[in-house]
Amino acid sequence: MQKNIVIIATASRYGGVYTIYKQFLKTLAAFTTGEVCLKNEQHTTPSNHLASDYKFYIFVDPNMKQPELPNVCYIPLETRGLRRIFFDFWQFKHIIEERKVRPDVLVSFQNMSVRYDKKTPCLIYFQTVLPLLDCRWLPFSSEERTLFFYSAIYPSYIRMLLPRRADIVVQLPFMKQEFVKTFGHDPHKISVLFPKVKIPTPETVPMAEFEADTYNFIYPVTPYIYKRNDLLIAAMAHLKKTQPELSRCLRLHFTFSPADYPQFPAQAKALGVEENIVYHGTIRFSEVLQLYKGGTGCVFPSEFESFGLPLLEAAAFGLPVIAPSRPYAQEVLANYAGAHFVPADTPEAWATAMAEQALRHERFTPPVASADNSWETFLCMALDKASATPTDR
Repeated sequence: MQKNIVIIATASRYGGVYTIYKQFLKTLAAFTTGEVCLKNEQHTTPSNHLASDYKFYIFVDPNMKQPELPNVCYIPLETRGLRRIFFDFWQFKHIIEERKVRPDVLVSFQNMSVRYDKKTPCLIYFQTVLPLLDCRWLPFSSEERTLFFYSAIYPSYIRMLLPRRADIVVQLPFMKQEFVKTFGHDPHKISVLFPKVKIPTPETVPMAEFEADTYNFIYPVTPYIYKRNDLLIAAMAHLKKTQPELSRCLRLHFTFSPADYPQFPAQAKALGVEENIVYHGTIRFSEVLQLYKGGTGCVFPSEFESFGLPLLEAAAFGLPVIAPSRPYAQEVLANYAGAHFVPADTPEAWATAMAEQALRHERFTPPVASADNSWETFLCMALDKASATPTDR
């Protein structure tokens, strides 16, 4: 009898959550089409999984195009805004029962489960750090309102839909520690799977053209307050005072437009460093890689991240990476000689690090990627849980 695996991914529409879902879907496609045979080596007796033994039901956003795959049924559903609450607490159960589908395992890419039979095994991919941090944001500030929701209100929502027996997967060890601290979850039921990221080799990427006789530091970033763009502006202003000759040759490259974050160009102008800033707007990933190829270094002062993918991307190109002394950066770059960690909130330290790297203009050996495919491991966890579910449950 086929086992039913129900996957919830209606919020996987853009950004990091969409990237994560696409990576999983690529592995699922390889499994359902027979390109890979999954085997869980963690068991004393390894278990082999055949695609024909499983049926996948995936709840997705109706506006996102999905590939046609064997044994995969997509259920398009709009769950934006308050519709998400309705779906989590009532609609999911109604749709599943209406389709006469009995899940053998629930897999969620939405940081929590849904209200359903508590006996059904649950596997949750937890991918946001905000609910785990003790931060204070202003609910009435346009810049901080979303951050306030995710840090002050979202944790309570997660608790309501977090089964105590659920298995959780996070990307870094510090996330596991914070998850246990915040939600009191059993640490033995939390797995750390470092994501396997495929990045084109530098030899296949053309080099971006930069202004002659300049040192170019890349920051692939969105204009959010916690990304600490202001820290780099302050660092550049410090360099202008202490090393004016060098500062005239430095450029900071940001992947947003001035209109996206008006406070930022205003701050740069007030500190007299607007000529040191290059705005690229929202650009394709291939163009970001071209910046890495020819850049002097990568700067990444973000206050917090659940992973920090640009750190790994820049390291793959051998760039010096200047990052804050925070757990996420230290864990992602643990095996990279080109990592330079500086005090998180000290513009002078960032200025010194950029000046040093500009003068050295070094390249480093990229870190060796793990041979393990974390998405195959994740899918195997779901298949194992489904296979262990009694058919007469």
